[in-house]
Amino acid sequence: TLSKAIWGFPFLLLSAVYRTISSFIPLLYKLNILSAKKASQIVISVGNLTIGGSGKTPFTLCLGKALMNYVSIAVVSRGYRARIESKKQVIKVRDSKGIHCFVEDCGDEPYLLANHLTSATVWAGPDRWQGIQKAIESGSKVVILDDALQNFSVKKDYDIALINAPDLLKEVFYIPFGPFRENFLALKRCHLVVLNQVFEKQDIATYEKVLRKHYQGPVCFVCMSIDDEFKGRDSLFNVEFLKKKRNLALAGIANPSAFKKQLLQKEINLVDFISCNDHQIFHSELINSINEKVDKQNIDYIICTEKDWVKLKRFSFSVPLVYAPLSLNFIQGKQNFDGFVDEVVRSSNLK
Repeated sequence: TLSKAIWGFPFLLLSAVYRTISSFIPLLYKLNILSAKKASQIVISVGNLTIGGSGKTPFTLCLGKALMNYVSIAVVSRGYRARIESKKQVIKVRDSKGIHCFVEDCGDEPYLLANHLTSATVWAGPDRWQGIQKAIESGSKVVILDDALQNFSVKKDYDIALINAPDLLKEVFYIPFGPFRENFLALKRCHLVVLNQVFEKQDIATYEKVLRKHYQGPVCFVCMSIDDEFKGRDSLFNVEFLKKKRNLALAGIANPSAFKKQLLQKEINLVDFISCNDHQIFHSELINSINEKVDKQNIDYIICTEKDWVKLKRFSFSVPLVYAPLSLNFIQGKQNFDGFVDEVVRSSNLK
């Protein structure tokens, strides 16, 4: 309609500005007008072409677990919406001795990664180069930079891009009119592309045909799914058990509706669902409103994502809080992932 067109026009103009800037910055580095810093050890960036919701955290976890079987690794995260984001220093989230900060200090994603990557060091802070240096000083041979595909200030040995496969079939609109940070030309500098949201093998040919117009390297086709056993403070809860209960679910992720859909596919009985902002900061007022809903609707369990769990577990709820663990499943191309891991390990041994 006309009103929608008028409302959207300023955002379209801002998108054009964003596109110009996002194209101009890498050109400055290419022409050596700006210089990128080179680390003494292997640096891998894991990023995406769009804002949020492409599976970066589960993939980073998968990559980290695979690599730390062979080499000492670190993960460096920006610490989005954490206390550290407004400061210039980088903090150590974990090392071999354990976790050294609160989730509010470092952010939900680095804290979640720190919970799982027990043999790694995890760092958080806005200065990526400082994070890399601290990681190398602590003995890491491979540094994984979370959400750094568009960061050109550091020379990366490997770039990995995650894409939600359906986005390949959409028209590219830049932020803020659309979700894109870069167009598909960015894939030319990538060493591995991971297509997420591929649920059936029969869909692969359609997505690959479009992808190959922009990228000729190795590809993994994956999907994310929640496990059949949910976790609480001290207990496991089977899906079959939760099907018979009155549940309230909430999600503070980039795409809350995807989490709701996964729960419904498991036939979880959802009485209510609360969509929160990505990287939601939970405060006592919000917790009180959740508890009010629980009491009014006779809720038995509150179900959340693991990213929310690391922030919510310190609060008191009137019923048990459980989270649904998320798994990354390879539909096709697992050998490309394994080959990438092997290459990184070989390269790190040459440093």
